[in-house]
Amino acid sequence: MQTGPRFNISMPDKRTMRAWLTVAVLGLLMLGPVAHALPPAKDYEAVPHTGTDYPVGTVELSLQAGLEVQLHYPALEEGVKTQMAGNGPFPVVVFIPTDGEGSGDYELFSTALVARGYVVGVMDRIPQSPLPVAWVLERIYDVNEGDGSVPGALDSMTDDWAIGGHGQGAAAALKVAGQWTGTGQNLMAPSSVFGLGLHDDGVHLEDGEVSEDALGLVS
Repeated sequence: MQTGPRFNISMPDKRTMRAWLTVAVLGLLMLGPVAHALPPAKDYEAVPHTGTDYPVGTVELSLQAGLEVQLHYPALEEGVKTQMAGNGPFPVVVFIPTDGEGSGDYELFSTALVARGYVVGVMDRIPQSPLPVAWVLERIYDVNEGDGSVPGALDSMTDDWAIGGHGQGAAAALKVAGQWTGTGQNLMAPSSVFGLGLHDDGVHLEDGEVSEDALGLVS
């Protein structure tokens, strides 16, 4: 707790005492705005959160080529652009929707993951190559570097990330994992791949497009 200046007044003269009190009040008035202007410090010594009840913060992120990603993250309170929880770092999940769905159609699923301590970025379309996923991942890690999109997000995410999807998005996730080394981006390959109701009509998965390494990541 910040306190004002402390004064030892030993002079009995009342005019001198009033002068000292005036100086003390002016000193507090000068300190006040500075203290309120400082942002709250992030608590790096927070006790690890072991429950499955993180509130969900949400922010919309814009990328190149008109891409959008809805980012859900563990927060101090539920809402839009609320403060990131200080119990990280948290692993990252990039999620791809199925055909006909968008980034706003997976809030229940994202909420369940965030409650358990994951940062979830939901794409707004099915990528035709790994490159758009790399753009999404880079944008998410911009948040981790403190770009101002999410308060308190500096160093809040791990380097480990997973990719998953729903329906045709699950097939695209598997394809992306198999081709990741060809993105040319300085980003780690996904550490895990998962899918909800994987479905493919031959558009996303063809012979030779999924490596044995990618299949080994499937969870």
